[in-house]
Amino acid sequence: MAGVMVTEVDFVTLCHPDLCHAVIKLVGSVKTFDIGEEITVGPTPVNKLLIRGEVIGKDEVQQSLVISITEMLSLPKQPVKNYMSSPLLTLGMQSTFRDALRLFTERHIHGAPIVEDGTLRGIVSLTDIAKGLTRGMDLDARVASVMTTDVVYAESTTRLYEVVKQFKERQIGRLIVVERGVPVGILTQSDIIGLFPSL
Repeated sequence: MAGVMVTEVDFVTLCHPDLCHAVIKLVGSVKTFDIGEEITVGPTPVNKLLIRGEVIGKDEVQQSLVISITEMLSLPKQPVKNYMSSPLLTLGMQSTFRDALRLFTERHIHGAPIVEDGTLRGIVSLTDIAKGLTRGMDLDARVASVMTTDVVYAESTTRLYEVVKQFKERQIGRLIVVERGVPVGILTQSDIIGLFPSL
């Protein structure tokens, strides 16, 4: 929640076989939280622990919440190169909608980067092509005319938990993985959901 920062998480019933409760100490007001509300805490700075649970109590004097934990997940610290799809399937600046649709159909994908002379120029998705067709463009139109040029990318050494945040914040479906500026792979939201279904 905006304006609220967690300063401490104390597990109070960790050894109980059926219950797992935690006290979450905050900087900010607990008044904005309701009993029964589902919240997510994390990932924590060091261990990348993500905690989800239901608010079952709050203490306005101590500025803390008591939550019943429904899920705890530790995000891996491995680099994205361990999770990306490679070799990278690409299209060129001169590729047409027809070329893109053929690639998407044959390889069961929904988007591809546009690469020219080893340089990432943009990315095109099935949605981009559908919008172009809706505007009256035909299958011989160039994908460059509908591609997104503001491509989200990450170095192959970037840790996975760092890019998970980008998918959520920027509401993207795919991210290009680069090494020294050269595209080498792709990581999609589906890949991440496959690894962590609860994210």
